[in-house]
Amino acid sequence: KIMMNNQDAEPFDFSPSTTSPDNTNTSTLRINKHIGTPIPNDKDDSTTRLFFTNPNGLNLGRTGGDFTEYLETAKTRNIDILCLAEINLDTRKHTVQDKMRLAARRQFNHFRLTTGSSTISSQNEFKPGGTLIMTTDSTSARIIETSI
Repeated sequence: KIMMNNQDAEPFDFSPSTTSPDNTNTSTLRINKHIGTPIPNDKDDSTTRLFFTNPNGLNLGRTGGDFTEYLETAKTRNIDILCLAEINLDTRKHTVQDKMRLAARRQFNHFRLTTGSSTISSQNEFKPGGTLIMTTDSTSARIIETSI
């Protein structure tokens, strides 16, 4: 049974055991080999650095989990805009938003976090799909409006 755009319906049971890969986690960030020139940690102030990846799902745990590693990478590499596709989280849940914002606050003084997800609610934090875009530090002050 698939429910589409029915906000009054019961939460849908998305089963992580059948819809999320169990062999992908943030440890792949450490073992992946780059191609080309490595990204230096320092950058010119006139440069805007964007980082995009598909993590194939994030596990937030109680304090940010996998998302914390992406935030640490963004901080170390001076990333201005962090984009994650397929985060597999029900970002319409306040508990998910709170965990993400607390994790981001530990790394950045200023940030703007915007997430996108379907209107179908899930029984837990896991939900297939979803996107995240986060601007950091001075770049976050340049955002005028979001509409997700």
